[in-house]
Amino acid sequence: MLLPLLLLAPGDELVAASFDPPALQVFDVPTGALERTLGFGSPLAGTLGATIGPDGLLYVASEATNEVLRFEPSSGAWIDAFVTDDPNTTVDETGGLDGPSGVLFGPDGRLYVGSFNGDSVLAYDGRSGAFDAVFVQSAAGGLNGPDSGMAFGPDGSLYVPSYWNRRVKRYDGSTGAFIDNFLTPATSGLRNPWAVFFPGDGTVLATSEGSDEVLRFDAATGAFLDVFIGDDPATPGDESGGLDGPTGIVRTPDGTWWVASVNTDDIKRYASDGASLGTPIAAGSGGLATPVHLVLRPRTTPGCAGSPNSAGAGAALVARGSTSVSADDFALELSFAPPQQLVVAVQGTAGPPMPAGDGAICLSGALFRRAVATTDARGHAMAAIDLASPQVPAAAIVAGSTWSFQAAYRDPAGPGSTGFNFSASLGATFGP
Repeated sequence: MLLPLLLLAPGDELVAASFDPPALQVFDVPTGALERTLGFGSPLAGTLGATIGPDGLLYVASEATNEVLRFEPSSGAWIDAFVTDDPNTTVDETGGLDGPSGVLFGPDGRLYVGSFNGDSVLAYDGRSGAFDAVFVQSAAGGLNGPDSGMAFGPDGSLYVPSYWNRRVKRYDGSTGAFIDNFLTPATSGLRNPWAVFFPGDGTVLATSEGSDEVLRFDAATGAFLDVFIGDDPATPGDESGGLDGPTGIVRTPDGTWWVASVNTDDIKRYASDGASLGTPIAAGSGGLATPVHLVLRPRTTPGCAGSPNSAGAGAALVARGSTSVSADDFALELSFAPPQQLVVAVQGTAGPPMPAGDGAICLSGALFRRAVATTDARGHAMAAIDLASPQVPAAAIVAGSTWSFQAAYRDPAGPGSTGFNFSASLGATFGP
C-alpha cells in the first residue's frame, strides 16, 4: 500500500545524522532526494543526537570529541563548538561530558546532553553553552548508556533510553530525580532502546534496536500495547520492510513515520498504522551510512538578525511544526527576548532592514498582525499561526505562497527610547 506522494508536505527537510563516517545529510520530504551535506571543516566525529535550537541552528552531539557543535542548516555552515572544553585551562568547561549522545532543549531554555559513558545527563546554558549542572546524576536509577533519543514528555518529565539495561527511565523534569523505569523489557521485549517519541495520541513509541522493532506503549502508564513496526514471525515475508537496527524516528505532517535503520544504512518509511511504505532514502545516498538520529525541520530561510535588547544580544525567531497547509501546524517560537513582555507576530514579504523601534523591521509591503503572546520569565513565547486567517483574508497562507515573519516585542528597558524592538526574521514557502 503506497500513499500518493502529493499528500506529503514539500517544504519539510529531514536531517539525518550518520555516525561513521560522521556526517549530516539533509533530504527532501517527500522525495528523499539529497539536498546538501553539512559539517565540512568541522571537528565532527561520532555523530549522535541532534536538535534544532531556539535560534534555528542545528545542535549536534560529537561523541568522539566530547562536544556539541552548531551548524546553520540552510547553508550547511559550521558555526562553532557550542559545548567544548578549553584545552588551555585546567578546568573541564563541559562539566565532565563523556560521550555526548542525546541533545535537546528543555522547557526552561537549557540544553540537556546525555553523557553516554558517564551514565548521566548534563545541563548547559541555552544561550552561551556554559556548563550549568549535572541534571541526572551518574547511574541514577540504574541509568546505563543514556542514548540519543531522549525526550521531555507531555507530563514534563525527562525520558531517557538506557541502552545497556534495556529500559527507558523517567526523571523529574525540574530536579532530575529518578522517578521510575517507565518502559521495561518485561512484557514488551524491549532491547537496546535508542529513541522515544510521543505522538500526542496517548501513546509513546520506542525504537528497539536489538529486536528490530518499534514498540508502542501507553504514554500515561508505560504499559506495553503492541509491536507497532516489526516482522511477524508467524507470517511469510518481512512486514517491517527489512528494518534492521532502528534508531532515530520522526513523523511527517501526513502522519507517516520515517525510521533510521542503522544496520542497513538506510531510512525506511511507514504508514500511520505501521505498514511498510518502502525505503525512500537508500544506503549510500549522499554518503549515508549508519544513520543514528533524525530531525524534521520546516524549510525556512534566515533573514535579518535581531537587534540588541535589554535581555542581551537580540531575540531569535524559529519556525516549528511544518510548512504544510493541510497539516496546519506552523508556529513561531521567540527566544531571548525581555521577560514578561507583549509580543506581536508580524507577517509580510521580505525586505531590506529599515530602522524601527530600537532595532529594524525586515518586512516590506502590506504587513499583517498574526498572533499576540506574552514572553515568560525567560523571554520565550510560542505563537501558533492560523493559516486560514479569516480575520485578515489578505494574509491567508496557501500552498505555493511565500511569506516572511518577524516578532515585535515591548522592551521598556531597551537600549533606545522607543520601548519596543524586533526579533530576527525568517521566510518560508508553504506546500500542500
